[in-house]
Formats: sequence, C-alpha cells, structure tokens
Amino acid sequence: MFKKEAAWIAQRLALMDAADIGTILNVGSSSEPFRTKTQPWIDEELFAPLRARNIPVVHVDLKNEPGVDLIANIGEEAGFAAAKTYKPRTVMLCNILEHVHEPDKIAQRAFDLVEPGGRLIISVPRSYPHHRDPFDTMFRPTPEEVAALVPDATLTEREILPTHTHWLDVWRNPKKLQRKRAKWLFVKYKVTMAVLEKKAA
Repeated sequence: MFKKEAAWIAQRLALMDAADIGTILNVGSSSEPFRTKTQPWIDEELFAPLRARNIPVVHVDLKNEPGVDLIANIGEEAGFAAAKTYKPRTVMLCNILEHVHEPDKIAQRAFDLVEPGGRLIISVPRSYPHHRDPFDTMFRPTPEEVAALVPDATLTEREILPTHTHWLDVWRNPKKLQRKRAKWLFVKYKVTMAVLEKKAA
C-alpha cells in the first residue's frame, strides 16, 4: 500500500462517526511487521488514528503471522462465515484483486460481508508494473470497472490516485533498482480507489 493510498482511506474514515464506521475488516492485511516496519506508513496513516478512536479493526489474511487476527479465505464458505461473525460495517479490500483469478467473486464476497448501510473500500493498481504475490493477473481497472464487479453496490467515491515514481523505491533501498521498471522512474504509479456502499436495511 502506498502512503497516499493509506492517507486517502484515512481521510474519509476521519470524517465519519465511529458508530457508522463500525467494526472494520481489513481483508488481505498481511502481518503486523509488514504494516509497521516494512511499510510503516500503513499503521501511521491509517490504523494508529483508528486505534486512538477505539474503532475495532480485524486483520484478515490467509497466512498465520503476527498481527493477523483471523486466518481465513473469504472466497471459501468457512472463511466467509468466520469473517461474517464480526458483522463489519466497513470492509477494506486493498491490493488484492490483481492477485486473484476471479476478482468479481472476491469483490462480491467482500461486499456480502458488509452490514446494511456500510461500505466496501477497494484499492487496486491502475498503472503499475507486474508484481508477483504470488502472481499478478495484470487486472488494472478504473473505479467504474471495480463498481461493475458488484452490481448491487453504489459507487459513492472514486479516484485514480497518482502516487510516486520508482525513484522513491530506489531512494529507500538502492537494491530495488530494476531494469523492468525503468519507465516508472519517470511515470507515476497510479491506484484506483473506490468506495462501494450497501443500502441500509
């Protein structure tokens, strides 16, 4: 997750009442060391302010790692049922859809977790090089294409967010200079951001 991406989500949550945000499910959360050490801006920009407001966040991932609260695959019945017990009003699905073979299925499953009146926050690369985790389908949708994955949702916020160039990666760690990312030294990465709302009951 890029710093601007984390800030974009945080800014929107900051404007909402805690009761409206409800419990947040962070699907595909990765580990606490990843969120606080590898990409510390994820915790600093996004999750630290939520902790300060006592807003519950459940980190969901496939891997059994420190900082993962629920080990689950929401694409499977058992994992979906386990996640559903938290009754989240807000579900985050960030940088996941390019790493699954059926993005429509996963987006719909994530939306199905959302309580009535809540929302699904999705981020996915729009302009970004191929990256394995463990594979990349090169799904690079617009906000409208993201919304089309979940026909019953209402697209309430959308943006194609410019972030930074590969130079920043290299500045942070010179070993990250990659020939295959040469063009990205001069072209900013972009991320599609979308908020999909569910009708109140």
